[in-house]
Amino acid sequence: MARFAFFAVIRNPLAVLLYWHSVDLPVSRGLPARSRARRASDARGDCMERQLAILDWFCDRFARSLPPEWILRYEALVATGGRALGITVSWRAL
Repeated sequence: MARFAFFAVIRNPLAVLLYWHSVDLPVSRGLPARSRARRASDARGDCMERQLAILDWFCDRFARSLPPEWILRYEALVATGGRALGITVSWRAL
């Protein structure tokens, strides 16, 4: 962060959990790819508990590492057509 500005784009946690259940990735089974996130979820019981631990780990990292104005909400970006970034984006063109 000393050399580059980092931003986090976050999404409604329910939408994230629903997405995780729809893909064939380790996180869909409650297994994170990153070792620190893995340790956060290892002690948990079922898949949903592990996924919630992973989500909590990411949110905690964002909250501790980034100023609030660098945490962007996906739903706000979509609802404003990108104006939340100070630009106008045509989602149909993407």
